[in-house]
Amino acid sequence: MQKLSDAGQRVAALDTGRSHYVESPAGSGKTLLLTKRFLKLLGNVKDPAEILAITFTEKAAGEMRQRITGALNMSDGNRAPVNDPDGEMTLLAEEALRAHGEKAHLLTSSDALNIMTFHGFCSYIARRAPLEAGVAPDFEIIDDDAQAILIEETVRAALKDFFSYPQNDGRRVAFENRLLHHNNNWNGISGEFRDIIKNRGRFRDLTDIIRQAGGRGISKLPSIVRERLRGYVEKRLHDLSGIFTETELGSCWADLINHLSEQGAEAGATLPSHLPEYSWEELPSWQTIAHSLTTKAGTALKKFGPANGFYSKFSKTKWGEMITSMGDPCAAALAEIKTLPSPHDIDSDMDVLSDFIITAADLIEHYETTCRERHVVDFTGLEQAALRALNDSDPSEIQLYLDHRIRHLLVDEFQDTNRIQWELVRRMCSGWVPGNGRTVFIVGDPKQSIYSFRNAEVRLFIEAKSGIPIPGGDLLPLDAHLLKTNFRSVKKLIEWTNSLFGETVMKEPDADADEVPFGPSETAGEKENGGAISLSLFADSDIEKARDNEAVWLAGKVGEVMKETGEDKSIAILLFTRNRISRYLQAFKNEGIPLQVREGLSLAQR
Repeated sequence: MQKLSDAGQRVAALDTGRSHYVESPAGSGKTLLLTKRFLKLLGNVKDPAEILAITFTEKAAGEMRQRITGALNMSDGNRAPVNDPDGEMTLLAEEALRAHGEKAHLLTSSDALNIMTFHGFCSYIARRAPLEAGVAPDFEIIDDDAQAILIEETVRAALKDFFSYPQNDGRRVAFENRLLHHNNNWNGISGEFRDIIKNRGRFRDLTDIIRQAGGRGISKLPSIVRERLRGYVEKRLHDLSGIFTETELGSCWADLINHLSEQGAEAGATLPSHLPEYSWEELPSWQTIAHSLTTKAGTALKKFGPANGFYSKFSKTKWGEMITSMGDPCAAALAEIKTLPSPHDIDSDMDVLSDFIITAADLIEHYETTCRERHVVDFTGLEQAALRALNDSDPSEIQLYLDHRIRHLLVDEFQDTNRIQWELVRRMCSGWVPGNGRTVFIVGDPKQSIYSFRNAEVRLFIEAKSGIPIPGGDLLPLDAHLLKTNFRSVKKLIEWTNSLFGETVMKEPDADADEVPFGPSETAGEKENGGAISLSLFADSDIEKARDNEAVWLAGKVGEVMKETGEDKSIAILLFTRNRISRYLQAFKNEGIPLQVREGLSLAQR
């Protein structure tokens, strides 16, 4: 078997004395690695309950449990587990069985291994500490359909209740301002209310300020928002400064300004004489540069003259060439900061933000009160309940129990983690330090982060690479590993994917937009292209003729089905692209089959 280029990373990730961060692209054997680590931990712990593995789906949890128990059962019967080419799983399973002696049979029972979903873990916590979690002991978890009905009820009731407040009540004033913001459109504000409830975890900290401090909390909002905006803006300016100073234009900026001033160009007086720093207060200066050097479309300026602050024939100078050739990344970074707010701009928006937060806080209170009265929780509420039970400042009994019990934590698909789940992991690791026998193992692939609609933030996975923040401002360090070998795909497909994504959509990722860098995969050396299948049903050297052949075949197939069914069945045909409709219409016309186009044709074609 060919030695893998990332073999050392895979071996290191099984070191059960250290915590690890593993980036594992599709097809790189993530589940196998998790299984091996779990088996190795079983050989080290006194009780299987000391290990907790968390997944995001029941299917993933079931697959992991099946692999682990399957390896243990086969080793117990002196058989080699499947998909174990190097025999390592067999050895790890045998060591685990030996470590637990007479109790080894318990390892293969369905309840012996702590492998559960995030929501399953949250439910486990909330049911054992309902008082601390703030839920009814007999609560039920509602699915998305039941939640949608409850949200509609809450929105209707809340809209009426806002008008029941006194005229000068801050909650009513804020609501009326939001309604005015939607031009008194009832559907508009109802849609906003539904989104607030569904996504309440995103801005929970802001609404909690109002809910806990009442009217006094409003005065805190400006400073909090200002601090967050400063961090965001200065990060963008820092990135821009780095890109701009590396260009030829940026390296001789002062000379450009001197040249413009000598020529009497307006830009010589309006542009800053030296490149600004990247503090928020310097944003207006950067925006002046951005407006002067880029177009509205966000590209580098190519036409120069008195109308835009330069002088005639400037484009023929070396300075004009420097601006035109600054590069797309630099031009895009300049164009982006045009829309950022200055420190003074946010003051006028603060009232709008305050109205939104006040209204959202009251609406969320309506919804969560209804949930408590009906003894139900949705998935967001379940996560928040678990978070309340794991309180850093006042540890609950369940938290002390878990702290005593759990010594090893494994989290699968970490790129799908949201803020609350990340905080749960952080609190689970409170007090853990390197070398105390406790470890964290998180694995995922940022390129597969697709659950932003469920509040997942891929940046959390990327941030975790630096360590897990624990109380006291310390970090629990994680050894970082990158798996590259792809066991699933053939060589040509891997090379094509590396080229397509690495050189196009993922070439220059924007971290603040949750874009992630592309890591190329490598072939395992076992799957060459002979195993690939090429399927071309209507192949022809003339691609247009091939498409015509496909349309003719489809029309004939529909004709056969119509004869078989007596022409009394409805038949629907879905096409991938609108520009091929005409050839299908012609093919069906030739077959004498009438049809109706429901969608797809533009008004002009109709």
